[in-house]
Amino acid sequence: MVKTAVVFFSHEGNTKYAAEYISAITGADLIELEPKEPYPRGKVSKYLAGKDALAHKMPELKDYEFNKDNYDKIVIGTPVWAGNPAPPINTFLAANNLSGKELAFFACSTGGNGDKCIDYMMKTAGANPDSLTLNLIDPMKKRDTAKLQEMEHWCLKILGSYETDELWDLYDADRNPTGETMNRGAEIPEGRYHIVVSVWIKNSEGKYLMSRRSMKKGWCPGAWETTGGAVDAGEDSLTGGVREVKEELGIDLDPSTGKLVRSVRSDGLQDFYDVWMFEKDVDISDIIMQEEEVSDVAWMTRDEIDKLWDEHKLHILLKYYKEII
Repeated sequence: MVKTAVVFFSHEGNTKYAAEYISAITGADLIELEPKEPYPRGKVSKYLAGKDALAHKMPELKDYEFNKDNYDKIVIGTPVWAGNPAPPINTFLAANNLSGKELAFFACSTGGNGDKCIDYMMKTAGANPDSLTLNLIDPMKKRDTAKLQEMEHWCLKILGSYETDELWDLYDADRNPTGETMNRGAEIPEGRYHIVVSVWIKNSEGKYLMSRRSMKKGWCPGAWETTGGAVDAGEDSLTGGVREVKEELGIDLDPSTGKLVRSVRSDGLQDFYDVWMFEKDVDISDIIMQEEEVSDVAWMTRDEIDKLWDEHKLHILLKYYKEII
């Protein structure tokens, strides 16, 4: 399994928000850099921060745990200060020789001037010119769908492609079947999409059946979610959802009782994401978990699901959940 770290410094929260989002999707370890003398906030801080960044200063950092040999990929993120990375990033790069490592970089700014900042980090780190880069504008303050999809698509590139024998049917942007198929994990052709399902099960007490992803999963390991996955070639959305629940939890659902409560197209992930709702009482003791997919299950209230979201323990793709429950 590929091991990834996201190393970042954040001052006003934008970079931390992006780092946590990237970590949630890729399963990367989060390593936050903090200067021993914190930067002040307000108008004065912008002047001092810009001055230090232009001078490429290297402040002393609080202790952090990082060993480059423990990671296959290292993602580095920073706010943009006067067109440069924040000084704590300079300290980190000076203290760690990352040449030869697979690196990726992202920068957060208010005006989109992150390219110069990223170029400086790449040169300082001795990065491959083809390293993945992402220039974000106020990702926390402007959480629109396009920005989220941009980050999701970038995360898929970090995870990299792989191929299995499982086949997906492909569709055009209007969800018309193209007659084409592809192997799961391969790079999806431009202009093509596949179908992904998420199945919510609600019991007579108004609770929802949540499952926790195996820590062996490359995508959002350990996150709580509702059962779902990619629809196989030859299946429709509902059939795929019912199959996923049977495989992962050993629960038989009656397809005629399922209701499609949400369906969206994601250009970032190149999929049609369908959400199904079923009502069924199931005893937790009767659930048969598929070990390579699921590590735990629980019936949860809306408040408990809210808490998972607030603690960044809910699968990032379930960000829509308040719309349906």
